[in-house]
Amino acid sequence: MIKVGVPPGIRDLVVAMVTRAMIVNLDGQAIGKQHAREIARRGALDLDTLEKILGGNKFILGTATPTSIDADVYSFLMPIFFDDVQL
Repeated sequence: MIKVGVPPGIRDLVVAMVTRAMIVNLDGQAIGKQHAREIARRGALDLDTLEKILGGNKFILGTATPTSIDADVYSFLMPIFFDDVQL
């Protein structure tokens, strides 16, 4: 607990207020709160952007072999291709 000379009742109130504000802020940013069509639209935009980044290259950095960046991108893409959920 923070101890900076603030009375315990006030300190507890401030901590509770800040905690609640952080939870509300984090909860409000969740993609899961969006409708399925909006999630699909955003995903399609992301894939379009990835296609532009790749250009004619097989890998993100244009290298002959995949890098850790390609592995990261792969880990985000696999749920799209192996998910049984239909939108």
